[in-house]
Amino acid sequence: MHNVSCIHVHDYHLQCCRDMTSNAVTYPASDDEAVTTKTTTHNSAVRKTNYSFQVNSTISCGRQMLDNNKIFGGSDTKVGEFPWIAAVFYSKYNHNECAGSVIQRKYILTAAHCLVGRILYLMGKPYKVRLGEHDLTTDPYCGSNKSCASNAIDMHVSNTFPHPKYQTNAKSSFDIGLIKLTDEIVYNDFIQPICYNLGVKGDFGDWFHVVGWGKTEKAEKSDRLLKAVIPYLNITRCQQVYNAINVRDDQICAGGEEGIDSCVGDSGGPLMEQENNVWSVVGIVSRGHTLCGTYNYPALYTRIDMHLKWLERKMLSG
Repeated sequence: MHNVSCIHVHDYHLQCCRDMTSNAVTYPASDDEAVTTKTTTHNSAVRKTNYSFQVNSTISCGRQMLDNNKIFGGSDTKVGEFPWIAAVFYSKYNHNECAGSVIQRKYILTAAHCLVGRILYLMGKPYKVRLGEHDLTTDPYCGSNKSCASNAIDMHVSNTFPHPKYQTNAKSSFDIGLIKLTDEIVYNDFIQPICYNLGVKGDFGDWFHVVGWGKTEKAEKSDRLLKAVIPYLNITRCQQVYNAINVRDDQICAGGEEGIDSCVGDSGGPLMEQENNVWSVVGIVSRGHTLCGTYNYPALYTRIDMHLKWLERKMLSG
């Protein structure tokens, strides 16, 4: 990604980083505990923490099914690199306006603001989810070696579940929701679930990964799935930036570097970490500054670990 391009979904942006170094940061507390701090230093795009995910060979989520010799595609994202990413389509214009993550055979994790409020008036209801997609204009997508991915699959939406405490205003927390599909997903090399309940609450790495198809700075959507690596920012600095609102305990700040090769990510899409070749979604794209790449303006993401009980109850009862 050599040219500056900004993904823009509704009024949300993700900031992507150019400089992979920064000063020490502190981490927010989890749940309702008092705020405590922990210091670490950004020194690479590889996860650096004092703990590891509880990863073993029995874990069936968060794994890329294609090895490096078989994954093919462009330099931005490779086909099969993020097999859990989902494009959410809306009924009025049959456009993908949000993203999500496969976490169970019948459930897509996304943002609550993708399921209620203004988007329904503008775009209609979410009515299908596309899985195994890489390039929205080509199906199947074939790499330079003429090997082709499987066809993308459209799954119909059975029901949607925004968090009951989410309020349809720009300052709301609880921006998390689930899409229930009519039929179960059949997993293959290009469609897999991502882990969502691994690790320690509130103990994040230095860097996150984001992906998406949103609009560029030229007001044109990216047809091909894009990715970026963005830095974690401590909640104290984040609150100084968002002085007009109260940054909640269930939000993560990431990004905020000036400039930059590209800004990627759709509303509802995953904020991800990787360790031991296992990927986990730790946040959901929620909101950000209206100008992509504005210095010191990170984006806000909804923390998954603060809502695990709700997610699991809803998937059991939904």
